[in-house]
Amino acid sequence: MRITEQVWPEGAMPLVSIWCITYNHENFIRDTIEGFLMQETTFPVEIFIHDDASTDRTAEFIKEYADKYPKLFWTVLQSENQWSKGNRRILFDYHAKQRGEFIALCEGDDYWTAKDKLQNQVDILLKDPSISLVFHNAYCKHVNSQDDFLHHNELDKKRYTLNEIIEHGWLMTTASMVHRKINNVPVELFNYVTAGDKLIQICACLCGDAFYYDRVCSVYRFHEHGVSAQWNNQKIDHEKVVPNMFWMYWILRCRFLPESAYISTDRVMKLYIWRIAKYVKENKEMPLVFFAGHLRKSVNKIIHNCMPLFLIDENDAYDKVSFFILKSCASYVRQIPKQMLLEMIRPFLKCMRKIIL
Repeated sequence: MRITEQVWPEGAMPLVSIWCITYNHENFIRDTIEGFLMQETTFPVEIFIHDDASTDRTAEFIKEYADKYPKLFWTVLQSENQWSKGNRRILFDYHAKQRGEFIALCEGDDYWTAKDKLQNQVDILLKDPSISLVFHNAYCKHVNSQDDFLHHNELDKKRYTLNEIIEHGWLMTTASMVHRKINNVPVELFNYVTAGDKLIQICACLCGDAFYYDRVCSVYRFHEHGVSAQWNNQKIDHEKVVPNMFWMYWILRCRFLPESAYISTDRVMKLYIWRIAKYVKENKEMPLVFFAGHLRKSVNKIIHNCMPLFLIDENDAYDKVSFFILKSCASYVRQIPKQMLLEMIRPFLKCMRKIIL
């Protein structure tokens, strides 16, 4: 039975909480909410929507649905944009306040396409306590082009461990995820999270595996204001956002992840350093003499400029990070084609030849 038609006893607790965050999604939010309302389940559901002070009609549309289905919805419509103020913690605070045993994610520019999506994912979680998160395939749709594709053409297995979740750059779309309620999202990370769904995946899989449900049940929208578009078009701030991602993984590794996940985490942090190094090489004017040393110093400065305040008092934190940056930058330089390196050091070699002669 559709969740809009269900009648539950007064005070019945939802088994699933739908958690939706949105900002300036007036062109998409109706599809998102309709995807929630078409769900057919054998259990009660609640719908939470957080609008971060949209400047378009997003909040108006949300209120329209909430007024129509007051027993299903609870909403927070901000008057000031919390994300731009650096108040990322508020989203995780609301995530922790969800009443459901399971939480289904969907951002306000994506939508669900299968009416039995929630039922099937929850059935898997109920059947196997060793599974903490269930995700499915998704159709990736470009709003302004025809370059659409399936997110997963072929995954070679059903279960994924914590290490595999950490190492995969984009294993699952946000709207495909249903996970057990998390009570261990580290508060130290709230102000350093750029990809909140990635943090949720990792925290969810601290206590179990992720399971792939091989069916297309949602649409992930690519549009010019989406996070994916910003990453793909190099619009992400490499002196703020990318270093914050590095620090998120560093804090997780040092304080929360099991030792078995260290190698995977180190690989991810190394890739973020490489991304910053590439940005520095292409956008910063550096003397070509002793290029590698100047590159390392520039990357080191960018990352430490975003160092979490609570780590500053830890005497060895700076040295440990600097050493990790040193090794990562050295490996990055080794990836630069030899011909390019020769061009970089050619002026230095000419000077040395004159001095020697």
